[in-house]
Amino acid sequence: MIGRLLLLITLPLAAYWLAQKIATRVALTRNQHRWLIISIAGIMVVAILIAMGRVPAQFILAPLGLAATSLFRVLPALLRFLPMLQMLRGKVSAA
Repeated sequence: MIGRLLLLITLPLAAYWLAQKIATRVALTRNQHRWLIISIAGIMVVAILIAMGRVPAQFILAPLGLAATSLFRVLPALLRFLPMLQMLRGKVSAA
């Protein structure tokens, strides 16, 4: 019980610290800064719901595992197209 309470207190502080670290290291545009805040807020909501016991962690971790597995299976095929994409990118920048 106390562990969950400490987690609920430290999660927003850690998120604020992370957002400040990212914002100072990288020059962000206004739109990028907005998306950073939205992303961190979304992750915070999910983390707080898991810490409170409202959402089982498996509901979050299972889709992430499925996405990672699918990405690792498709990654070799995507890497074969990388030289072609770089060539097209070079033509677009030259034009």
